[in-house]
Amino acid sequence: MKKSNIRDYAVEAFRYYARAEKNKDLKLPTDKRLASGCMLDIIAVEKTLRMLQGSREGNEVIKALRTVYFTMPERGFKKGEISGRVSLASNEISVAEPTIYRFLNKAITLFAQNRGLRISLF
Repeated sequence: MKKSNIRDYAVEAFRYYARAEKNKDLKLPTDKRLASGCMLDIIAVEKTLRMLQGSREGNEVIKALRTVYFTMPERGFKKGEISGRVSLASNEISVAEPTIYRFLNKAITLFAQNRGLRISLF
């Protein structure tokens, strides 16, 4: 997957959402501006997940998200871990690895649009 700031931001938002989902007592930052940004990220992730549930391949995209980004969200990625998780998701969902990357890119693009981030679609 092509490296970009939007992708990195979206991945961290998905992981923050997974931590919040796992730890119901996750505290927001004390700075009001940071706290509102975290809430906007959570809202954008929830909207993205709802939009995906209504699409044709949405359940598979959500499974890929949960396997690749939602697993162990409390710690950082180790070298090669994402590609390993993509391979695992590929086996679980029974699609090719490039399809998993396409699914993840679709979720990241939807998140960016829902969050109001400027993205280039070409």
